[in-house]
Amino acid sequence: MSNICRHYILYDEFNINSEPRLEHRQSLERLYQYLFIQTNINYLKEVTQRELYRYLLYHSEHKFTKLSFQQAIKDLKVFVSHYNVMTGKKIQLDLSLNNFYLWCLL
Repeated sequence: MSNICRHYILYDEFNINSEPRLEHRQSLERLYQYLFIQTNINYLKEVTQRELYRYLLYHSEHKFTKLSFQQAIKDLKVFVSHYNVMTGKKIQLDLSLNNFYLWCLL
């Protein structure tokens, strides 16, 4: 699939403009950009818990200079809520301190 097709399909599925709050639209836009540029995901339904944890890892590797840790966590929470509504599937992220796997990544 060409990048142009991939862009239109993924962006359309994200349906960012359906989100009424500007802050949430910005969070979704950041996640979209990350998924489009840093992964080979073509469809929203291909997003996994692992890819979302890698979003934190990506920002950690950049020392959270592009985006603060708190904002990255907020982005993930907004995305998960939006994703669950848009796809009818449920992704659950464990962002608690008990998630040994996540904190070892960072």
